[in-house]
Amino acid sequence: MAFSNSNFFVTALIALSVGGVALPAQADPSDDGIDRWVGISNDTGRDIYHLYYAVPGHRYYGRDLLGADVISDGDDASVLFDDGSGRCNYWVKAVGRGGRVISEVAMNVCRTSTWEV
Repeated sequence: MAFSNSNFFVTALIALSVGGVALPAQADPSDDGIDRWVGISNDTGRDIYHLYYAVPGHRYYGRDLLGADVISDGDDASVLFDDGSGRCNYWVKAVGRGGRVISEVAMNVCRTSTWEV
């Protein structure tokens, strides 16, 4: 499950293409002009119930970025991975029902525009 690390403030803005739900960011975004939006395409055959990201080398992922929302199989979501630090590299994890990890990848969110799960 999600653990918070006081040195890692997770900030993300999620806009699900189905339902148009947006969750507010918790900190100021990086001001370097780099696009950190990643389109997530769920073609796993399963629904994604939780989405986490963490700084490489840190032991814990932050809070669930989806909250009560779900990325259903066949749906897409756009996610802003920006904790205000200017960082680009994260571990990203998609989790299904019952905590089953669907995918876990190292991602450069400054260079990746789409993640096909």
